[in-house]
Amino acid sequence: MLDSLVIEKKYKKKKLSNLMMCFNNTIIKELGFFSFLICNNHLVNFYKKNNWKILNKNFFSVEDHKFFENGMVFNNKISLDKYFFYFNK
Repeated sequence: MLDSLVIEKKYKKKKLSNLMMCFNNTIIKELGFFSFLICNNHLVNFYKKNNWKILNKNFFSVEDHKFFENGMVFNNKISLDKYFFYFNK
């Protein structure tokens, strides 16, 4: 599980976060997982560049967590009318 991606200030601008996301995406694909994340508006473009797709807020719900951020998915091989996620399970 990926919880947070934090890069120390002196290592920023060296594309390490992209390298780490590439590694994580490779593992997700190899294991055949479907992945979901919640992110703030300022991070959406970063995840889009790393092949994550934003979900329309009308098409998903996090049942046990209230938030106003964005939901994004990776390695989505299924198509549902609405996705239901649980934050703490």
